[in-house]
Amino acid sequence: MAYFDYDLIEKLKNLGTAEYNRKSTTDREDKQLRSIEGQHEDIYDGIVIPLKINRDKVLLLQEKQSAFKEGRPDFNLLIQKIEDGEIQVVLAYHANRIARNYADGGRFVQLMADGKLHYLITTQGIFENTARDREYLMNEFTRATRSSDDTSEAVKRGNRTKLKIGHVPSGRLSEGYIHIKGADEKSVNADDPVRFPLLKKAAHLVLNQTHTPLEALNVLNNEFGYKTKKTKRTGDKPLARSTWYKILSDSKSYGEIQRSEGIFSADFPSLFTKDEYEKVQIILGNKNNRRRTKKDWAYTGLGMVCGDCNGTIVMDEKWQIICPNCKTKFHKSKDRTACTNCLTEISEMIKPTILHYTWLMGNHKALADGYRCEQPSLPVKDFESQIDLLLERISIPKEFADWAIKWLKKLHVVEVEDRSFIKTNLQKLDVDIQRKVDDLLDHLLSKHITDEEYQNKKEVLLLEQKNIRDRLKTTDKRADDWLELTENTFNFATYARYWFTNGTTQQKRAILSALGTNLVLKDKKMLINQRKPFNVIGEMKEKIEILLDVYEPEDLLDKTSYSDTSSPVIPNLLRDMDSNHNKRIQSPLSYH
Repeated sequence: MAYFDYDLIEKLKNLGTAEYNRKSTTDREDKQLRSIEGQHEDIYDGIVIPLKINRDKVLLLQEKQSAFKEGRPDFNLLIQKIEDGEIQVVLAYHANRIARNYADGGRFVQLMADGKLHYLITTQGIFENTARDREYLMNEFTRATRSSDDTSEAVKRGNRTKLKIGHVPSGRLSEGYIHIKGADEKSVNADDPVRFPLLKKAAHLVLNQTHTPLEALNVLNNEFGYKTKKTKRTGDKPLARSTWYKILSDSKSYGEIQRSEGIFSADFPSLFTKDEYEKVQIILGNKNNRRRTKKDWAYTGLGMVCGDCNGTIVMDEKWQIICPNCKTKFHKSKDRTACTNCLTEISEMIKPTILHYTWLMGNHKALADGYRCEQPSLPVKDFESQIDLLLERISIPKEFADWAIKWLKKLHVVEVEDRSFIKTNLQKLDVDIQRKVDDLLDHLLSKHITDEEYQNKKEVLLLEQKNIRDRLKTTDKRADDWLELTENTFNFATYARYWFTNGTTQQKRAILSALGTNLVLKDKKMLINQRKPFNVIGEMKEKIEILLDVYEPEDLLDKTSYSDTSSPVIPNLLRDMDSNHNKRIQSPLSYH
């Protein structure tokens, strides 16, 4: 590195000089760094005065931008000036003010290697155009870049951790939410006890269509007396119009955090449900908010196909609005924000009628004869009614399920006893066959039989022994699987209809998958290959209802379980429980 000496002072007099100062407002590394004004003062005191540089001839470039990425305007101007031969000397507070990424650092060092840049002078030292100094300078840029990379990765990792538990990582929260200390003394998000209830009340004025968005904002500010949170520089003012519309359009208002890291469920109260949020977007006349993320349809991904073309069944939706002014009914598309007849803005309509349709349909594949499939679509509400009828057919009261499972557990005790008896017999058979194999070997050694006779008889015995040992392996497991299958079946029949009506899309999808396989949609009818246990329950439903007419209270369950009326019913429900326990190994279904 060069030093402050007389020769250097003389050289600098004839060279074009630029001063470059930078401090990022976003990089964590720059938080403790001198301000741009402070850097300028330090350069003046530590460089300009000692080297007697004419300050009036120095090009001053200053910018508040991160050097972690390319694209800084003033830096690009500096590079251009160097390439044009106007600048040969650069003054900077520190080398990391020049670059924190490999591309910019490489460009800067390459200009020095090309002989266009003679010196980089910093308050810590001077880099001149020598092989060793270019290496030192590149190392400085590399360390600065590595520091930025490490800090960035640490921040991203911390952000992902917070997002996974439903918290907004950092920065100012949306109106209505505040930071509080959690149980582990870390900052978490919660609703503002003062502002959140007022925002929710105003938001539901829009949702219920009693007020337009602007009318609701007026009520919020003037009637509810809403004031934004007070900070050092701003706040304690009525809510701004732009902020109000941002709140209504923000995915966090229905409990979903959308970030570059992905989509996460928020762990703080929401203003709306997701369905309510979508309705509000229609009221606002928004163009793209409803299409930001992939729709979570309940009945796709189940392998359901069209009965004619065998194409995949998909779902779609449509929103329609009836204008309250001219009564025109029009479809709400992405680029339509006003009535097609009177041109009234949707956000300014008072109590417009909003219609929402969802349906299932095939993708209309071409048929073998060249015609396209013309199977009609099926509204989701009609599809769900058909599923509800299937579930109603197998639905049984909880009391009966409890009673039946208790009866089955007693039957299971008998099954265990039978299993022990069978296992003992199979073990005896295994020992007998092994003895026969040993005797067969003795006959061979005694020359009573030939090698060929030995091999033939041995193969027969070993095959029989293998079958017996396979039965031994499954004997212990079979009765337990049978009981688990039956309990799952009864529990499913008890609760499936309720959860299908009140559950989430994931629960509805799981229930439909558990109900049967090979789903086909044809002529607006859903066809399903219902699983055998549910077919049995459906067939026996009438007998069960007869049984329920004579059903005893819970304290008489033990007596009822062995009554003449109930005894024929359970064996019919469990007809797969064959007298030969090894004839059919039943694997339990999973309804989770």
